[in-house]
Amino acid sequence: MSERTNTIGVRGAFTAECLDLMGIHNYRIIGCPSMFVNLNGILPSIGKPTCGKYQITITPGNSYLKTKLLQLGMREKCYWVKQSWSEIPPVLMLCGKKMLNIKWRLKAFPGLLCSTNKIIDYDDNYSKVYFNLNDWAELYSKENISFAFGTRFHGNMVAMHNGIPALWVTHDSRTKELTDFLHLPSVPLKIINNTKYVEELFEYCNYDETKKHYSGLCRNYIGFLEENGIDHLYNIE
Repeated sequence: MSERTNTIGVRGAFTAECLDLMGIHNYRIIGCPSMFVNLNGILPSIGKPTCGKYQITITPGNSYLKTKLLQLGMREKCYWVKQSWSEIPPVLMLCGKKMLNIKWRLKAFPGLLCSTNKIIDYDDNYSKVYFNLNDWAELYSKENISFAFGTRFHGNMVAMHNGIPALWVTHDSRTKELTDFLHLPSVPLKIINNTKYVEELFEYCNYDETKKHYSGLCRNYIGFLEENGIDHLYNIE
């Protein structure tokens, strides 16, 4: 199948190594196209994280550390932007009152130490679901979001492209190879185990390397498009 295209776009070095082991060598590491939504090849102005209101994203999965991540978000009343149906808890309606399905809580977030009512309150007041990027962007201006973090790659990417400093919490090889190749600020999920306050994560959110490499990464992505005969609208000087 690899012979049917000039090059295969892959997200990072780990995927490239896997293809090498299979004898496939016509690939180009490009990262993720969502990194390059600005057609002028200029990264938005991104400031330093400050205390205020925060966005959190969490990838579904049976993990104690992801439970810790949710607890951190609940403790500091972070806006939890959900990106898949599996993140939306099934609920029961009993006499007109919303009741969270306990089995979902135990399965999705093992060891979550809080009452069902507290989860419902957090879910009602701080969870968000968006179906277009314009509505999502309004969250940042309306609520004056000053920092974003979490395990969702694209959740952080939306924040970054809106000028919000975002920190990727890497939880698997996919997100790790993406953040490495794209020079995005990141920390491993295990660091959340000893994090009591969101402000402790600020020191890891440095965009110096991202800004340094962004133009070259854009040109690399454009090279991938052009070598495969794909028309584009990029205009990079």
